[in-house]
Amino acid sequence: MGLNTSRLLMALGDVVCGWLLLRRAEVALQKLDSDPGKDKSFYEGKVAAAQFFAQTNLPRLTAERAIAEGIDLSLMDLDEAAF
Repeated sequence: MGLNTSRLLMALGDVVCGWLLLRRAEVALQKLDSDPGKDKSFYEGKVAAAQFFAQTNLPRLTAERAIAEGIDLSLMDLDEAAF
């Protein structure tokens, strides 16, 4: 775990951002289904931002997980004097 702390925190941040964007896109889609009026572009932007994030950032989480699972503890076994 110690070797992957930064990786895991960054991945968690991406998951939370994706979740928040998804919530906003859900509200935006509901508003677009009703009459959004002058805010139509705003709501379309919310949906587009969520789609972009999901397509460009979330797939990277699979690679981050594979890297984290593949790390061995050889670095942790070194003597402190090595650093």
